[in-house]
Amino acid sequence: MISLWQLRVAQNGLARRAVESRNTKMSLCELRVAQIGVARRASGKFKL
Repeated sequence: MISLWQLRVAQNGLARRAVESRNTKMSLCELRVAQIGVARRASGKFKL
């Protein structure tokens, strides 16, 4: 549950930054990298 919440928070933060910067391609790439990073951290922590 905590890992899913962290992922949601990270997505919201990156989405806001993407809207502000208006650099869609780069922000989508960053979002993907962030999702993978958070998922790896979560799976390492909670042994999913």
